[in-house]
Amino acid sequence: MTDNQRIHFILKSIQDIGLPVGATYLSKKHAIPPATIGRTLAVLEEKGLIKKISNKGRVITDKGRNYLIQEELRNAKAKNADKLVQLVSKADKNTLLEILQTRKLLEGHTAELACHNAEDSEIDELEHLMLEYLHLIRSGELGSHIDLEIHLTIAKMSRNRTIYQILKIMLTGDNVYTKFSFVSDKLKHIQVKQHDAIIQAIRERSPEKARESMETHLDQVISDLEKYFLDDIE
Repeated sequence: MTDNQRIHFILKSIQDIGLPVGATYLSKKHAIPPATIGRTLAVLEEKGLIKKISNKGRVITDKGRNYLIQEELRNAKAKNADKLVQLVSKADKNTLLEILQTRKLLEGHTAELACHNAEDSEIDELEHLMLEYLHLIRSGELGSHIDLEIHLTIAKMSRNRTIYQILKIMLTGDNVYTKFSFVSDKLKHIQVKQHDAIIQAIRERSPEKARESMETHLDQVISDLEKYFLDDIE
């Protein structure tokens, strides 16, 4: 058990007991050495997460309760992120299509938000990435890492941190983005035009046009993916 885990465990125990509790009781209840319990209680008290009630023992404070709530939320987020990573690691057709449909919902919105929130310098950087992507395509490469960076940059420009983190997990897990790039490899010239349209709409600060351009682009990737699996079956 790490120090942070022990702090959480002891604090949760004090909260659950609901009465002033001492180091001896906690040591016997959880089979943890008294010295370790003593150090943990000292840390909790120093942080203001518990307080001493005369000689009766210690109780949790409002700050301590809030700490536990925040810890539970962080743990829940971590578990959900793990589940998302596990989902992304599946390379079957249905999973990839689900990811693309989710991307269409999220990235259409990030393209809209980018029109409102992006700095001009960020749009300049986006156009620079586009030139780099075009160079790689003309050189016969997939350019998937730059393609990924373009989409994540737009998400970051939206200033919606939650969507950005979700997309980052979805698109970087198990090289899933390379899979999307691979199935659309024969239509890269179309993808270049679609990326240009998205960036131009953001440059023009046209939210509706940016959303439509992003959705058109992802519809194309969905179509490419369905055709790829159909050809593979045939």
